Amino acid sequence: MLLFRFLGAFCGLRAYLIQNSRSVWSARFPVSACESIRWNASSPSERQRRADRRGVPLGEDGYFFLPLWTNWRTGSHPGILDWYTLVGSLLALAALSLHGALYLAVKTEGALQQRSRAAVHRLWMVVLLLTIAGVPATIVARHDTLANYYSSPVFFAVPVVVLLALAGIIHFWRKQDDRKSFACSCGYLALMLIGAAVALYPRLLPSSEDSGLDITISKAVAGPYALRVGLLWWAFGMCLAVTYFVVVYRMFRGKITATSGEYGD
Repeated sequence: MLLFRFLGAFCGLRAYLIQNSRSVWSARFPVSACESIRWNASSPSERQRRADRRGVPLGEDGYFFLPLWTNWRTGSHPGILDWYTLVGSLLALAALSLHGALYLAVKTEGALQQRSRAAVHRLWMVVLLLTIAGVPATIVARHDTLANYYSSPVFFAVPVVVLLALAGIIHFWRKQDDRKSFACSCGYLALMLIGAAVALYPRLLPSSEDSGLDITISKAVAGPYALRVGLLWWAFGMCLAVTYFVVVYRMFRGKITATSGEYGD
């Protein structure tokens, strides 16, 4: 996935910044394609060794398999889908749809803007209900969800601010202040991620069977040399990402005008 993201980012830069170039950016496609298929090109024994280092449950034939669903319950022997995954997926779908509708309200005008604002109210009700239902659902799925919150009660401010962000969305929507409503939506999404991080810490990926098999920060940490090199590459990659977003958002600043079909000031 990182290879395809790398490819997508440079394809975007190529399209907007170097439309007539056929140089190094064009070479990223075959390189990324070769890297993305290298896993399938390796032998089953090699895949087994590489997957064992990552804790991926491979069969004797060297392939990974997990059923689409088993009994729709969380816990041991899960499938790809269960009731909690469904609740979380619906919440993510509704929250991102709400976020998109607010962004359309900010960037457009006229009939499309009015339809976007109408969709915001309906989607906001769905997000509110699923957010409230998501807390007890998470506690049922993982009984130790609130352990970090009880040990450091200051973190209870996170769900409080989440509800305030939701209230801010509908408050500024009623005032037709689309930018502030969109900003509250950004805050809601960020705070939901922060709340999940607080609940998981220090785990990065909890085990569904044995807590001793959880992938924690201490278990996942790399060596000092790898961390130093990774930090340098991360800084370089973030510079590219920031540059990409600055250029793209500057090119598409302002609202879409209904007459010219181009962005205005």
